Amino acid sequence: MDIDYVKKEIAQKTKMGLPFILSASVLWFIIFIIFLSNANIKIKNIFTFYSTGLLFPLSILLAKILKCQWKVKNNDLNKLALYLNLAQLLYYPILFISFMTSPYKMIIFFAIIIGAHLFPYAWLYNTKTYKIIPIIIVITILIASLIVKKLFFIPLIMFILLTITGLRLYYETRNQI
Repeated sequence: MDIDYVKKEIAQKTKMGLPFILSASVLWFIIFIIFLSNANIKIKNIFTFYSTGLLFPLSILLAKILKCQWKVKNNDLNKLALYLNLAQLLYYPILFISFMTSPYKMIIFFAIIIGAHLFPYAWLYNTKTYKIIPIIIVITILIASLIVKKLFFIPLIMFILLTITGLRLYYETRNQI
């Protein structure tokens, strides 16, 4: 098995995970709207958890619209891509603990987990976008969480940064694959 060939194949056929990034961008816009509401923080956090259920179906729909695959059969790295994605779920106990003990910080932890989990995709898709953007996300969310008092800025920042990520990936898939 030629690893470079398999990596290039999965990057081409999935458009470097573009449907998932665009879905995540939409999801974070929904979370932004949730955090603009006057609901109490626990309700906002519950709706945030519920809204994450939209990610996978929306990604499948966007993959069809973008004419790409969300997974690549008969590619040995497909399973790795799945594991990289599911690895973030191992950090969800941090979110549940935060939900119970410090609900105002849950959205911050959630944003950092989501941002950081993108980093290994830099190797999988052989792209600078996934090397740079996760670091920018984590640092930006950290700084914003220390400076801003309104929590709706956290999902707004995530929406903006994930949209930028999607645009960069779109550009890369059109010009470099």
